[in-house]
Amino acid sequence: MFKRIGNIIKGIFLRLIGKAERANPEALLEVEKENLRRQIGEFNKGLATHAALVERLFSRAKKLNSEEETLRAKTAANLKAGNRAAAGQLALKLKAVDKEHDEVREQLEAAEKRYKELVRARDVSVKERGQGKDRKPAARDRRHEGPEGHGGAQRDGIGNGDRNRRGWRNPQPA
Repeated sequence: MFKRIGNIIKGIFLRLIGKAERANPEALLEVEKENLRRQIGEFNKGLATHAALVERLFSRAKKLNSEEETLRAKTAANLKAGNRAAAGQLALKLKAVDKEHDEVREQLEAAEKRYKELVRARDVSVKERGQGKDRKPAARDRRHEGPEGHGGAQRDGIGNGDRNRRGWRNPQPA
């Protein structure tokens, strides 16, 4: 029984909210704009975090690249000098650095691809929200129309409004 009473109260509140929304679509539009601003802000924070990750990976790749070049030079120098043991140690380090460099490069490529996808998704979302926003003013203007939705022109039953009977025409744009 209490559940049914709760449903009745819930229905009444939802109906009142619906009437308030229909009476003031500008407020709804402002709420949607604010939600969009908030979502874009959160999305931009995520993009900034992701961009920071890409930058860290990029700087790590540059560091590994220079370390790789240094190890190659040292290994070659030790081989020329006849230090096979030191050259072997450096070659093992070079192999590990080369492997890590390849992994970082793969991560960097994946992160850059993901970043571009996120930017594209944000732009599409903003564009879709913007198109939805364009439709709302038309709904706002409809509240000023007559009950039949004809902009106040009375119909004569044949589909001609009073304006058409008087010979009124829409002015053609210049």
